[in-house]
Amino acid sequence: MKPLVFIRRSGGAPNLQQLRAIHWQKGEVGNLSFNLETGSSDIRHSRWVEPEFREQGIGTRLLLRMEKEVKKAGHPKVRFSTHRASWARLLIQNGYTLKNPPVNGELIIERNDRDKIFVLQSGEKKELPGTLYFEKPLVKEKAPVKKQGSFRKP
Repeated sequence: MKPLVFIRRSGGAPNLQQLRAIHWQKGEVGNLSFNLETGSSDIRHSRWVEPEFREQGIGTRLLLRMEKEVKKAGHPKVRFSTHRASWARLLIQNGYTLKNPPVNGELIIERNDRDKIFVLQSGEKKELPGTLYFEKPLVKEKAPVKKQGSFRKP
């Protein structure tokens, strides 16, 4: 049985919002902060889920709630940057697009003890030196409307 966890929103500095995953017995077990003005969460912002509560959907719930808040604020898309494999996997699973794939090599996002992202270059696995930037549209783009010719009675 999954533990009873609810998500609570609280404000911080101007436009900085925090979503907290609260377990009914253990207290705060996860956190995701984001900038409501820019509609983004970057590596400077706090985001974590306690190890014993991972793989239970808490990160997904935090992410979906962030998307809801960003959309409500009027942003057409949400941005997220990370250098952690666990968050990169979560973003990909939830429909985010990687905006800066490695130029030379293949990206490897796997479960590992250090939560690092690697790049396969010339057969050698190397730790990714930078940050990955992801994006997801929150508003579906409308198909262009074709103009109909005018009809006149003869």
